[in-house]
Amino acid sequence: MAISLSRIKFIELCSFIFLIILAFCFRILQMNRGFFYDELFLVNHGLLSPEVFRSYFLEDYSTANHIGYTVLSFGVCHFLGIKEWTVRLPALIFGLGSVVVFWFWLKEYFGRWTAFLGTLLMTLSPVCVIWSASGRGYSAFIFFTILSTSLYFRLLEYPSKKKALSLGVVNTIGIAFHLFFLPVIFAQLCHVIVLSLQKRILHKPRMEHQSLIYGFFSVLVSFLLSACVYIPIAGKYVFSQSGIKGEFISNFPLMVLTDFLSLALIPLGVVCLILMIIGLMKANVRLAGWRVYVLFLFLIPIPFWLANPQFLSTRFFAFLIPFIFLGVANGMSVLPRLIPEKFPKVFKILCVVGVFVTLCSIGWSWKTKPSDIVEEYQNTYKESVTFAKENFNGTANFCSIGLGDKFFQFYSDRPMRSFSTFGDFIALYSQGKEMVCFALMGPPMSDEHKKIFLFMWNNAQIKTFNKIYLFYLKGKS
Repeated sequence: MAISLSRIKFIELCSFIFLIILAFCFRILQMNRGFFYDELFLVNHGLLSPEVFRSYFLEDYSTANHIGYTVLSFGVCHFLGIKEWTVRLPALIFGLGSVVVFWFWLKEYFGRWTAFLGTLLMTLSPVCVIWSASGRGYSAFIFFTILSTSLYFRLLEYPSKKKALSLGVVNTIGIAFHLFFLPVIFAQLCHVIVLSLQKRILHKPRMEHQSLIYGFFSVLVSFLLSACVYIPIAGKYVFSQSGIKGEFISNFPLMVLTDFLSLALIPLGVVCLILMIIGLMKANVRLAGWRVYVLFLFLIPIPFWLANPQFLSTRFFAFLIPFIFLGVANGMSVLPRLIPEKFPKVFKILCVVGVFVTLCSIGWSWKTKPSDIVEEYQNTYKESVTFAKENFNGTANFCSIGLGDKFFQFYSDRPMRSFSTFGDFIALYSQGKEMVCFALMGPPMSDEHKKIFLFMWNNAQIKTFNKIYLFYLKGKS
């Protein structure tokens, strides 16, 4: 029995509302967790006051790839105050916006079933959830990647000056939210050149010249405007990173897939990779040369991987997330068609459901084994300082060993001391008061701070909070 068009639209609307509500619920639960390192850096160096905000841009903004997010977050905090949820509010809006634009883009070009599965993957993705509730620009990065891609192909399909201008504006804003949005613009530039060499566009030769001209100049202008944002810091940044190499990660390309899908085991990444390739190859859409465009995007991380810079991280390639979800979702959509006809339809449906449930459940663990990206955003400054305030004497000296004194101070109503030398530390300790010291795991320390750390390690009580050491030392009698 055929389903009426009105009933189909009603089911679509209910599915869309369900996904938005689900996305909101998962993200809102993370909004008031304690700040992690990068967020506290943003607060201390960009949001504390208009003076701090101005000095951030006038003196040096080379420490952030998220210039646009800093501006937006400062505006929100200026009116609502600096709290966890206010710093993260723009990220939440962009995160929910990504779910919306992803749904409509997939539904228009790839079908209802792929749209539902792909958007559900984004809705439940631990990485997308944590980025939508963190004061950084990654949720905006994903949002503008989807929006830019949609506008780019719409411009090629139906060329106009208005669409060309819209694409240029979106691309320019996108790179302001993250430097690594630049590869998206670069992929569009390469793609439009390939299309011009092929001399074909959507089986509409009469539109070819106009489409390619608009597409080329729109992408080129946004590329040049975006470069202007980072030219002031490019030389300094390149100079500071030149010659610095990180540890070579042989399986980095597969790590990109497993991190973004939050898979606990690398072999599962191979399974998803096969499913994603099937989905991308079997997709039947009218977008001109879209597989070439996706191929450019997936090839971009390889030169960075081979160059092996110190700063290499999978999160810089967040622009791949929509296309990974698209490939996996479409792979699940076409999977029933790859199963021989002798198997009943129910079996095919169960196969699709089983694959999807497996993908959603594997690695979905915030407490036992989260993905590296999710774990990175779980620094527990708030929890460690709160524990110290509730459990130790009000006269105890609070101090920070190495980096982070201003970050711990954000949550402390007591002065957070820091020491330049081991002698300064011993002088304070000799006064007889209790010492409560905080230290970050990982960041390098000076020789003097290492002496303080080793002294506390050998003499104090130790409690750990994720990536933070909390030392308690009784007063010297």
